[in-house]
Amino acid sequence: MCFVLAIFGGLAIDRLLSMPRARRVAVPAIAIAFIYTLIYAGTVDVLMIADSRYDVERWMREHAGPDDMIADSGLHEYLPRLDDFHLEDIDTLAELRQEHPRFVVLNADYARAVPPDTPWGQLIAGLEHDTLGYHLAGRFRRNGPWRWLPGGHPDLVGPRQETIVFSTLRNINPTIEVFERDR
Repeated sequence: MCFVLAIFGGLAIDRLLSMPRARRVAVPAIAIAFIYTLIYAGTVDVLMIADSRYDVERWMREHAGPDDMIADSGLHEYLPRLDDFHLEDIDTLAELRQEHPRFVVLNADYARAVPPDTPWGQLIAGLEHDTLGYHLAGRFRRNGPWRWLPGGHPDLVGPRQETIVFSTLRNINPTIEVFERDR
């Protein structure tokens, strides 16, 4: 799609620049469009370099001991890499009660899309409302570098409060919540 649009965009730029009267306005407008595109595309790169999952990995190395069990809930592709820890995948209340991990790691952006009447939704709701003997120990997500950028995609610069996932941009710098078992 981008290749096809680039052809038509190039044709439009060529036509604008070949018209002497429009050239005075066209050159600054084209420059502004290219600068905006560069900044907008750069947002993705900056957020990938400073992804929240790296912060969670560092936080876990500082707070979890070698014998602590860590549970994650959700698709592993959208969670921090925690393979160096004693890791369990937990998706239901029964599994949480059976395993009784010290920490539970959750991708909150995707958790909003889980129906609350499902076993996984009940687990998420219990964690979020502090009714399962766990409290929120940390919420990790970096702000976009250019929040002032007009027309920025909500999954890059917005709060991500929607329950429906519209874009794969949500996979970049997700909101990760870490819950710790009450002492």
